[in-house]
Amino acid sequence: DAFVASQRLLGGDGSVLGLMALTGEVHAMLHQGDQGDCTDRLRQAVKRHEAAPVTQEWERVLSSAHRVLANRELHAGGYEAAEVEYQRAYDFALSANAPVEVVDALNCLAALHYFRQELAAAESTWRMALEEADRWDLVQHRSVILGNLGELELARGDAAQALLTL
Repeated sequence: DAFVASQRLLGGDGSVLGLMALTGEVHAMLHQGDQGDCTDRLRQAVKRHEAAPVTQEWERVLSSAHRVLANRELHAGGYEAAEVEYQRAYDFALSANAPVEVVDALNCLAALHYFRQELAAAESTWRMALEEADRWDLVQHRSVILGNLGELELARGDAAQALLTL
């Protein structure tokens, strides 16, 4: 409700804050299991904003929007579409020089590889995310990624390495 009210006050998704509010609405709705029409509205808003020249702030917000769209695809079983969206999220984050969004996009992309049982790709991508988290001193992100790597090592049957990682 707060995201919807924010959009009303901001006059829709025409501003950075409006797109952030719409992205937040879709994220919240996905967690509730009901996306309504907000996913389509987010796709349309992203398409409009990608066509216009953007600032780093817009690119950061577009990165988050693509990550949310990817999560929606992942929940629906659309792994290929999710991968495309996560890659776009990563590309926008890099362009925006937004370390948190870079790490988030890499973490999500690695998780997608993990769900597909592409363990080598998952590990490689999580290690990239870990390097970025270390580079920018993103301690909480580092902790999450190490947990993911530990789970991957357990899935491979390497309990000793998982224990060290965890």
